[in-house]
Amino acid sequence: MAEKEIMEMFNKGQRLRQVNRDFRGAIECYDFVMSQLKGKRDKLYPWACFEKGNALKSIGRLTEAIEAYQEVVAFGIEDNHEYYWAMDRQAAVYRKLELFDKAIEIYNKLFELNPEYSEAWTGKGEVYEAMQQLKDAKTCYSKAIELGENQWAPKLLKELSNRME
Repeated sequence: MAEKEIMEMFNKGQRLRQVNRDFRGAIECYDFVMSQLKGKRDKLYPWACFEKGNALKSIGRLTEAIEAYQEVVAFGIEDNHEYYWAMDRQAAVYRKLELFDKAIEIYNKLFELNPEYSEAWTGKGEVYEAMQQLKDAKTCYSKAIELGENQWAPKLLKELSNRME
């Protein structure tokens, strides 16, 4: 199949997911793209896996979403802009499934790779908050704010601080 047709199918998946909110249709498009690129070092492959994970997460197919995010990570970090995001989303799904230890483990791996990834600090804070480890959550939110470029941490920290009073 021609590169152009594969890209058109990916873009169709994006439109279906983001505009039409047709997650199942989008998943079919991403599956097609992935089947055409499997085993190749094409940068579109991990992106399709990532977007498939997002679509699966949106319809509550969380275990499958984790598998899609794991496929992104398995592609490797080189030439893979979705690598950190996939690990972060995978940890968020584990939090949603209340598999807190797995979520914390992934965030710790992220920090080994990039200790200044502020979204991961926010995510780890959310895990600690779900575990009722509020001081640890506050520490993580504060770290995310310190690192900057994080839209959620200030709001979460404020809400948490109000509840701790």
